[in-house]
Amino acid sequence: MVAVATPLASAPQMAATPSALQQQVEHVLEEDLEEFYRALNPAEQASFRALGETTAVRITDLLQQVKVKVSQVLALIRHWLLALPGLNQYFVEQEAKIKAAKLIKLHTPK
Repeated sequence: MVAVATPLASAPQMAATPSALQQQVEHVLEEDLEEFYRALNPAEQASFRALGETTAVRITDLLQQVKVKVSQVLALIRHWLLALPGLNQYFVEQEAKIKAAKLIKLHTPK
């Protein structure tokens, strides 16, 4: 008996397109940060963008749950904002609270 293995490369590649909710989350997260983002060098921009995308996915998952834990959303945003060099703690806290409030409004329990 001969087993035929199909290579993974020949399998159709599905591009992971973000959902409408995830796009809204990403939009809220990026609000008012363009100036800080442009000040980063390209390597820092790539790192910050990757961390932002991961954060958006995790927040989207939290928002799709029946009960949203605001403290987890705040912690994720705070962690992401702290990746930007030169931001003071007060600014980070205020931005995290503002963004979390906007994101909680996107929550639609199932």
